[in-house]
Amino acid sequence: MQIIGDLPFFVSPDSSDVGRIRNFSILTPAAVPVFVAGVPPDYFAAKGQLWGNPVYNWAALKSAGYCWCLDRLRALLKFVDVIRLDHFRGFVAAWQVPAGAPTAETGAWVAGPGADYFEAGAARVWRPCLLSRKIWG
Repeated sequence: MQIIGDLPFFVSPDSSDVGRIRNFSILTPAAVPVFVAGVPPDYFAAKGQLWGNPVYNWAALKSAGYCWCLDRLRALLKFVDVIRLDHFRGFVAAWQVPAGAPTAETGAWVAGPGADYFEAGAARVWRPCLLSRKIWG
């Protein structure tokens, strides 16, 4: 039997992770988000949804080899065999809203890391994990 774990795309704004990702998020010097994550207006929510999670600075994460992201994967793989990536859409683009906006209507789609993230993960996390744990056979 395999154990499946869930990895949320964004971190909670009041989590300890925000302190760890200061250089990898779009924050003010006081660690307040400049932009927050959300969902654009649609049939179900005419004003969209404000999630309030700080958004990532993907250029900074890429220049650091996605170290923080890959560390999250490695940490979770100590406890589970398979990871489900929550809000997978964010790897292509995520809806970013200026912090303090009353609704998500003023947001915009901002590109995520795309395939580059998964190539880094495959090389440094998934392949080594599969070879060492032989979780799929």
